[in-house]
Amino acid sequence: MAIGMSWNDFMYGERAAFDDYVLAYEYKRVQTNRDLHLQGYYDYQAVSCALSSAFAEKGKKGTAYPQYPVPLTDTERKAEKERKIMHTLEVVRNRKRAGGDGNG
Repeated sequence: MAIGMSWNDFMYGERAAFDDYVLAYEYKRVQTNRDLHLQGYYDYQAVSCALSSAFAEKGKKGTAYPQYPVPLTDTERKAEKERKIMHTLEVVRNRKRAGGDGNG
């Protein structure tokens, strides 16, 4: 059967087992949908970067592909935020070392 339940369990098993199979099937469908949506986002990023590079003005770089995966959990989001803060601090330090005032 489509939900993963055997015919024998369907015909002779308990109703609660059928409900569990249906619930598990729905969770699997939601997870598959999320995975495909995320894959579409990555594909979009890749195509956008390729087109940006292809049509960038001469001497300018196109958009770079993201260096890290999309954060999916709170822990990953916090790590991404921390990584961005550290990168910003590093850019500011490098400008100060180079003698710039950070105003462009």
